Amino acid sequence: MQPGITSKSYTQSSNQVEGSTLAQKFVFRHSIHYQQQDNNLTPPEGALGYAQSEILVSTDWRHIPAQSQEIYEKPHVLVASQITEWVTEPYHDEDFKFVTNLPSYYRARCKNSMHCGEEPGLICATDKVCRCRTHELWYSVTKKACIASNGDRCKFGAELNSEKQEILECPKASVCNETGFCSCAPGYFENPERFEVPYSYGTSFTAHKGVCVGKVDVECQVEANYKYGSDGPQLDNVYCMEDAKCVGRTCWCQDNLVKTRDQLCGRKYGKEYSMTKPCQDNLVCTRVQGNSSMRCLCRNQDMQIYDDTVAKYGSCRGLVGTPCDPEDTNSCVVGAQCEPTAEKHGIPYRCECKLGNIRNSDKKCEILHGNTCDPSSAHEHCDKLANLTCRIVPQMNKERNVTEIGAVCSCRNLDDLYEPQLRKCVSAFGVSCRSMEDCPLYANCMKSSPNEDGLCAFNGTQAFSD
Repeated sequence: MQPGITSKSYTQSSNQVEGSTLAQKFVFRHSIHYQQQDNNLTPPEGALGYAQSEILVSTDWRHIPAQSQEIYEKPHVLVASQITEWVTEPYHDEDFKFVTNLPSYYRARCKNSMHCGEEPGLICATDKVCRCRTHELWYSVTKKACIASNGDRCKFGAELNSEKQEILECPKASVCNETGFCSCAPGYFENPERFEVPYSYGTSFTAHKGVCVGKVDVECQVEANYKYGSDGPQLDNVYCMEDAKCVGRTCWCQDNLVKTRDQLCGRKYGKEYSMTKPCQDNLVCTRVQGNSSMRCLCRNQDMQIYDDTVAKYGSCRGLVGTPCDPEDTNSCVVGAQCEPTAEKHGIPYRCECKLGNIRNSDKKCEILHGNTCDPSSAHEHCDKLANLTCRIVPQMNKERNVTEIGAVCSCRNLDDLYEPQLRKCVSAFGVSCRSMEDCPLYANCMKSSPNEDGLCAFNGTQAFSD
């Protein structure tokens, strides 16, 4: 396979370089393509490539610059996507023996900066090659211009009060601000630490420190393209921040991370935290007692508990008697609700147990006897003091006069009686007992012998006196 000219239309000049049998030149733009030779297109005999901006046609290899000889070996031809014209009035450079009288392009030979004026940001460097005006600039093949890196200068000439101010493009996700420097566009921020961006088949790109990286939901692009030097940035790529990934040209949080209000990716409850790796909303980075690690915990550790069964990513829920947010349905623990207070100078809302629930010593709510419960819930509990348990039992619906099956908090023995005043389950009348505490209110544990079990018997005197 031999490279060929990409365009079928070109003209020819009879100009010759002194001392050579024939030396002619194409002048063209930078975009270069190699294609299989078109049988209908035969380049001029002896055509040889020079640099990245021209084709020399010569029958004498000695008149091709040495730099070209190192890059392109005979009989290869360097071609371009657009041929503009032939040289009409060439001059001879004794040092390099090549012809030019038109503005040159990136990495082309030059005599002064006027010959590098075709593409933005180029100057004729000390080695007589067209290069970007400062080492902070990178050349973009797709834009055919020198591109400023984020944080670098993008406006030139203003300090000299020049009417012709040169403004260079900034990388994608960066804009040239009023001070003349590239800064991150809205939705992007400067990358604090260098990291690798996986691409495909074990390859990756490097997101350098200082480049603009995208937050969640902003546009991104990770594609293989022309490299701007072995360790230079991929100026056409726009990377997501380290905790995110580019999916369908949009930044998404990595697995097990949560989008925050600031469009960052937050760590979940109990995960380690750092200054560059924040917690999810409503969690605060806290030093864990007994070690030096910092972890994402609830903002009010003594007044909240974390519940991972509610909301999409869990929630910190307030204990009974603590402040709450009426707009947040998960603001209080299970069995409690956020209610307004009558205090003028105190907290406006406070967590209180719902009807059918009672506060326990842990400032949580437990379900009272006879109220519905969820046997599958790990956070819903029946009244432990009364020794209740969640049981699926038949219940009579008096309004509909039917028996229904439902889960309710019941005594462990369904034949026991629940005494709300005592807040406990007791044996029914006529059932064996060990002491009076096993019997209902207004009953005694009647024993025939102190060492034997008795029976719960109705105490008429107590009932009458009440």
